[in-house]
Amino acid sequence: MSNLEATLKTSLRADFFLVLATFLWGSTFPIIRDALKSGDSLAFVAQRFLIAGVLGAALMAWIRGSFRSLRLWWIPTIGLAVFNGLGFWTQSVGLETVSSSRAAFLTGLYVVLVPLTLRYFGLGRPTPADWWGVGLALLGLYVFTDPQVAGWSTGDLWILGSALSFALGINLLQKLYARAQGGGLEIAVLQMGWTGLGAGLGWISFSSPRVPVDSVWVLSVVYCAVFATVIALWIQTHFQRQTTPTRVALIFSLEPVFAALIAWVGWGETLSLRSIVGACILMVGVVWMEVARSQSWLQGRVRIES
Repeated sequence: MSNLEATLKTSLRADFFLVLATFLWGSTFPIIRDALKSGDSLAFVAQRFLIAGVLGAALMAWIRGSFRSLRLWWIPTIGLAVFNGLGFWTQSVGLETVSSSRAAFLTGLYVVLVPLTLRYFGLGRPTPADWWGVGLALLGLYVFTDPQVAGWSTGDLWILGSALSFALGINLLQKLYARAQGGGLEIAVLQMGWTGLGAGLGWISFSSPRVPVDSVWVLSVVYCAVFATVIALWIQTHFQRQTTPTRVALIFSLEPVFAALIAWVGWGETLSLRSIVGACILMVGVVWMEVARSQSWLQGRVRIES
């Protein structure tokens, strides 16, 4: 197998697992919505990440046998946790006054903010094919969510802050990979730990310390901690290095599509024709990126063989 073939295979495998992580994140939307009927969002985020941090530490002890490898990543991962925590917090604040569809569209704008902020992290510039994929994703997201974008409110600015935070977090993670090899598990564990610590302090300081004990809340927190945090974050930190930030953002833009499909199958929610069309356009954007990359690989192979 040539180096080009190996690179393409590795990148496609990374994209597959990143789609899986996106599916896990999308599955949390209807679950969290039901859980928040019993408690507030800050309490949920804090408990989710605190449990995930403990589970991540146990996983680290089992796989690595010690915590010594964490020393290299203490400081760099604070930035990731800050962007992650700010993203969840500002999104929660915005959702208090902004509709779910509008919030989904505005949050999805990180698909544009990631390539726009690449150069500030020394990560180069997106290709024309990247911009075509991003444009299709943005169009699909708009059609899918039907956000009713006329007029602006303070809530919209909070959601835009969330999108910017998530975009900067994606680029910062890629920057960390450019500086050092390995560290996927360490980055995931510390990111969960720092976010859990920050959210826990916020929960104690600004929210009721009451812990709901009903089954829906408990099962939702455990599911989100295990699948949408420990597993999904490990997938992102392990596989993002094998692709580009712009492709990562494009894949993550599928999150509201997965959320709607899961709500349709598991909760009996309606799925309109407009939503189906928007989802198809989003998928075309993702496929466009894969086709463009395959063509680039074929062109490179032809040049080598000739």
